[in-house]
Amino acid sequence: MRARLALLFLILALSDDQVRGKATKSRDMTYSQSYDIHILEEGYEGRRHIPLVLAPGEEIGTMVSEACQRYTLPDDWCATITQLVHEQYAEKQSSTRGVISTLSFSDAVAALFGMRESFDNFGQVAEAALRPESFEDVTSWNRFQEMLGDAAWRRGWTDHEHFSWDPLYFTTTPYWTWGDPQAAKQAMTNSEADADLLLRVVGDSHVGYTPGDLPDDTYGDLPTANTCFHSMELTALLRVLRQNGEQNPLSNMTILEVGGGYGNTARLALLAYGFRSWTIFDFAFMGSLQGYYLERAANATVLFNASPSRLRALEAQGGCWARGFTG
Repeated sequence: MRARLALLFLILALSDDQVRGKATKSRDMTYSQSYDIHILEEGYEGRRHIPLVLAPGEEIGTMVSEACQRYTLPDDWCATITQLVHEQYAEKQSSTRGVISTLSFSDAVAALFGMRESFDNFGQVAEAALRPESFEDVTSWNRFQEMLGDAAWRRGWTDHEHFSWDPLYFTTTPYWTWGDPQAAKQAMTNSEADADLLLRVVGDSHVGYTPGDLPDDTYGDLPTANTCFHSMELTALLRVLRQNGEQNPLSNMTILEVGGGYGNTARLALLAYGFRSWTIFDFAFMGSLQGYYLERAANATVLFNASPSRLRALEAQGGCWARGFTG
């Protein structure tokens, strides 16, 4: 992404040895400051077109002097032109775009993405972006992931079939094929029956994984860390709902999930208990992955950007709906 500065036209009108300047913006855009100078000379029909392009950091006086020599302008004209250009250029340089234009490309990328250091090419940026510590804060990291993910999705670069090993989705950690004993233990504490159903009866889906990745017996018969963690969350929710008198907590519920990962929580809930509908709000590229995953891993009906009336008409059928909003 290149920082751009508005093309500036400097109109010089000469009358009675006085030069007056006026600046206007053009629809055209350029990376450097550019001055299109028109000389209106008394007794001269037409205009003399004298282009003057100033790149960031160039010495204004030298550039104007060279233009004056090239177009044989009088010294007093050059002095006035130099002063006017100085004023306009300084004004632009103090603006946000002016500051950005003085940066190198690598520094500008680092500033725009909120990264802690600069890189020589975007390949290095993408590699560093896998690590949250490369960014000034977690918000900058999330914003970068969203921009990268949406760009890849729009251009068809995403590989849903092998998403577990696609770095684009590493924020959802599906590549963790080993289990999470601590999360599984907490799920058993929440509800032993529910934990056994989710962890061992439903377990993992192989969708998105390379053949041979699963099962991973690092922690015995435990499913992936994600399934352990999502089972822990669901058992905690079910325990609270049952304490409030719900006998079949999820089967008749309309559920809203903000940030649905790759859709594993919805898959577990659907296959274990069923529900009326499940709406996911997430980034566009994640919604695309969730739809792919839930259709294949849970045989769910997935709708994108579905209206509330459309959802209500289908809720009686049961299933899973993912509503993705591109923002």
